[in-house]
Amino acid sequence: MFKLLVSELVNNAVQHGGAAGEHPVIFHLGMTFARARAEVCDRGRGFDADQLPDRGEAPGGMGLVLLDCFASRWGNSSEDGSTCVWFEIDRWQSVTSAPDGR
Repeated sequence: MFKLLVSELVNNAVQHGGAAGEHPVIFHLGMTFARARAEVCDRGRGFDADQLPDRGEAPGGMGLVLLDCFASRWGNSSEDGSTCVWFEIDRWQSVTSAPDGR
């Protein structure tokens, strides 16, 4: 699940954050015994997570939905011309929880 969420954030950074050439995506990873944390930063203008547009029936647009479902916590920040989206997964959660309840 961790890899899926990271790939969704990187994909969002490339698609919506203008990551290309001189505007790289920056990835940070942190691990403790209790949790794993990932952060993806780009030069995009940012967004308000509470004000995301309705995608209707359009394909795609599920990255933040997945993030909200499977991350223990997540957030975003925009400052100094950079946008960062981060998430954490409690390590016990990644072992004991599965979408089908097993």
